[in-house]
Amino acid sequence: MGFTWEQYCEMRERTRQAGRSQARRAAREARERKRSKFRNIRTEYNGRMFDSKAEAKRAEELAPLVSVGLLEVEYQPLFILRREGFVRAKHSKRGNFIYRPDFLCRRTDSLEIWVEDVKGKLKQRDRDIAKLWRLFGPPGVPLRILYPDRTVEVLREE
Repeated sequence: MGFTWEQYCEMRERTRQAGRSQARRAAREARERKRSKFRNIRTEYNGRMFDSKAEAKRAEELAPLVSVGLLEVEYQPLFILRREGFVRAKHSKRGNFIYRPDFLCRRTDSLEIWVEDVKGKLKQRDRDIAKLWRLFGPPGVPLRILYPDRTVEVLREE
């Protein structure tokens, strides 16, 4: 005894659906397994996702100062560096350099402001960012690039 046409169509549709869901599941798993360019591991801390373990660790170090009110922190602020000067906005026009450091910190007692970017190792892009910050960064706001073994502070040249 063979299948009826209706049974065959029903079985074919179930097979297609199973194949599609299996393909979707495989694609989702591949996205989850995909490694980042610099092999960093996305890490969650305090309900927020950070791009690396080092960045999450730095957020953990800043958390006590934030909780007692000595420090205000903005995560991944957007800076647009351009020749006409410094602009901080959400969108950029052609020819501008968009830079998104890890933290914008402000001390509440002294109103000191600085920007921090946590890095694993020195890359050419970091040198380029430091050069652009020196030329077009906001006046009086230092950029602190934190490496595992040292911290580099960059100020705008006046």
